[in-house]
Amino acid sequence: MKDEPVCRGVARTAESTLIAFALEETVARLATRVILHPLSFILCFVAVFTCGAPTAQGRDEPLSCEALGGLLREALAASAFEWQVCEASARPGILAWQAADIAVNGFPVSRAAFYYEQPELDWPALAGPRRLTVLAAKSATAEFRVRNDDLAARLQKTRPRLADIRVETTAEQIGFAAAIRLFFGLKIPLAMAGRLTLQGRRLSFHPDAANIWRFTAPKFVLRRLDRWLNPVAEIDLSAFALEPTRVRLLPAPGNAVAIIAQGGG
Repeated sequence: MKDEPVCRGVARTAESTLIAFALEETVARLATRVILHPLSFILCFVAVFTCGAPTAQGRDEPLSCEALGGLLREALAASAFEWQVCEASARPGILAWQAADIAVNGFPVSRAAFYYEQPELDWPALAGPRRLTVLAAKSATAEFRVRNDDLAARLQKTRPRLADIRVETTAEQIGFAAAIRLFFGLKIPLAMAGRLTLQGRRLSFHPDAANIWRFTAPKFVLRRLDRWLNPVAEIDLSAFALEPTRVRLLPAPGNAVAIIAQGGG
């Protein structure tokens, strides 16, 4: 490998084609900054002198779905990866896949499904540090499923005054059971049922009913619980060129909360 520069063989295999995409985009980015940054001119000159100017041959060389899928799985740190639709090239037509056990904004996501039409990927980030960044897309949709137990664990970290949190979902509402920590190790049982909503990137829980120590909580207590618990989380999907749009509750046997996202346009 030391005797043959990487750039000399960028079009020889499907995997190395990705390096060609990354090099082309990097050189293009540097070239746009030549006037403002003299150092960029030097780096651009070195890149072209060493590897040659990007060519149409490098762009048009087919990229295997197997190679691209392996990189996406590594970038997402997924335990499983499966293509639904794959039109792999420097300018992909449609890319759709499912991945299992990834992390998004600190949430363990048990299952994620992505669909992109004409996505623009950050090839240098994917080829180098194995980081998935979708810069833009004509259209995009995705679904992220968070298990009830993982949602409870997230609340346990962000709301230390709550203990023994349990989450239960039905088709209409979500329920929380927990204990409020008091002084000297005392705990008061708390049970709530309500709605999970999205306001922009804010995931919020609005209790419609609550029992504290088996007593029905009045409305002013519900309002106070609403202020104390929210936001449950801030969901930033900008790395995927997506914005969260709605929440779907999955009752047993799903036992999860699904975040639906869209992008593009």
